[in-house]
Amino acid sequence: MTEKNAGSSGPSGQARWLRANLQNFALAAIATVAAVVVAVLLLQVAGVNVARQLWYLANSVLGPTRVGIWQEDATFGWTHVPNSVGRHTKPLTYDVTYTIDDHGHRVTDGSYDLPKVLVLGDSITFGQGVEDDEPYPAILQEMLPGYKVINGGVSAWGTTQSLLQLEQLLQEHDDISLVVYSIIDDDVNRNYLRWLSTSRRAAVAGAVLRRR
Repeated sequence: MTEKNAGSSGPSGQARWLRANLQNFALAAIATVAAVVVAVLLLQVAGVNVARQLWYLANSVLGPTRVGIWQEDATFGWTHVPNSVGRHTKPLTYDVTYTIDDHGHRVTDGSYDLPKVLVLGDSITFGQGVEDDEPYPAILQEMLPGYKVINGGVSAWGTTQSLLQLEQLLQEHDDISLVVYSIIDDDVNRNYLRWLSTSRRAAVAGAVLRRR
């Protein structure tokens, strides 16, 4: 009896114990993966974009992805860095490059020597999530080759920031023939920043600038 017990605790017994535990671990891993897959499929069927939610979670824990095209500004809160290029990614949604010209606007093909069409707005006008030739100001530029279409859109700007930009650009350029403004409800809601304290306004701007 003593010899049998000793034999079961020898190398062969340890090998059997190791195999049994590895099998249990493998089964547990397979069951876990299967459960996760089923849960993801159910969430997708329910209309939940799981990849996007995981991206939001990663942003809240690790901070947003740095794009490299924004800078602090005393008047506007944040503006584009002239002559900058940044890559912006969102899993399963987009992976694009933003190019900012020497005037601080997203690039369009027309020359600044031409009469100008100024397009103002937020991320929709800027073209968040699409390449340089895809925002609607870039498409408008293709339709108006005799004009320089200025993409004045800046992500997360409100109407007051766009108004300040309009006043500034009208002083800089005397050949703006048309002004177009694209607005959504959030643009009006963002105007509360104008009445916040300097420190609070800086904190809100910082939330945007962490992606710069």
